[in-house]
Order: sequence, then structure tokens, then C-alpha cells
Amino acid sequence: ARLITAQYERAPKLLAVRTNTVPAEQAQTVERELLGGTDGSRYQRWQLENTPVMRGSVKIQIDDGTREGKQVWSIDDDLLGAGRDEKKLQVDWTSGSVTAGDGENGAIPIANPNNPDTNVIALSYQYGGGLRGNVAAKAINALLSPLDGIDSGKVENLFAATGGRDEERLDDAKKRARVSLRSRERAVTPEDFEKLAQEAGNVKRAKALALVHPHYPGV
Repeated sequence: ARLITAQYERAPKLLAVRTNTVPAEQAQTVERELLGGTDGSRYQRWQLENTPVMRGSVKIQIDDGTREGKQVWSIDDDLLGAGRDEKKLQVDWTSGSVTAGDGENGAIPIANPNNPDTNVIALSYQYGGGLRGNVAAKAINALLSPLDGIDSGKVENLFAATGGRDEERLDDAKKRARVSLRSRERAVTPEDFEKLAQEAGNVKRAKALALVHPHYPGV
């Protein structure tokens, strides 16, 4: 490795060069989870059992009993841009709720009289993430699924897993909104400076000290 150009306050140091390493993601896979049936009403809703759901991992099949048979419906964050006949479902990644359209934004899944209660199946999805994934170094030490050429008992994470955090609670979001509306990203009071410092980076605690002018004590 050669550092050609850079700007830094302290010269970087190479920690290690590791071979036979791969990135890891905290996720569990669920296959063929029964969600329920369709009844032909608007805004039908089903619930995935495990949360939070990994974005982009959901695959849901609906059998409406027609000649088309079992079909996989596409997944999106919302149905605002969906056409009236578009087979699209909305997934809330945090709560795991699945919602169908109303015939204007997204098609309505019709009832299947031959299979009224079990014709909606989550073929697969993944869930995971959050603080529980921040495990210590060497805590991951086994493979659940064997791989050719890899000794399942001789794997480990060299460093602690970091960066996972739980979803923000509604009460915390309301509190943060009040602070943001009050300061509007402008710093006037010492408290404003402290808040902006915490938001600028990985700062747990910040304390702003008021500067007193030597000739004008009130400034």
C-alpha cells in the first residue's frame, strides 16, 4: 500500500494486513412464512413475525385463484406511485407490516375461495440489526452452514462489531424535533453550540463555555 497524497493531523499507521477475511452482516433469513389470506378489500394488511426487516429482502407470493395462479408481488416503501393494476405491496421495515393497495394506488388482492386463509406467503425475508449486533471481538466463532474448505470451528471476528443501533423511539423523535425547530441549525446560546457539536459527529457529551470579553463583561 502506498499513500500518495493525503491531508491529516497525525500520520496514519497500518494496523494489520489480514488474508482470508470477508465482511459480515447481522441478519437471519426466514423462508415460507404464512401471512394469511386475501378478502378483496382495500388496504389489506398482513404482519411479518420478525423485525426489524432488512430493506430489499422481502419476497411475497399471493395466489388469487385465477388462471395466473401464484404470483410474486413487488415490494416498495409506499404505494403512492403505484398504478391501479400494479401488483405492489408496501412494507414497513421497522414494524414488519405489509399493506396492499386500494385500487387507485396499487392493485387489490382478490379473495381466493379455494384457499381463503393461507394464500399469502412470505417466500423469504431477512431481519436483524440494532445494538444486539455490536458483539465483542472473537464472539462470532462458528458457522451455522458449512462451507467447502472452511473449518466451521476455526472462524472468528478479529475486531468488535460496531455501528449497530436500534430504531429511534417515537418519544425521542418528538424531543429531537422540538430542539431542531427551536434552533433551526443556528447556534446562539451555549446549548445550541452543544447540540450542534453532538450532531456533527460521534460526540456523546459536549459543553460550551460562554466567552467573556475582557473589556465588556456583558458581552
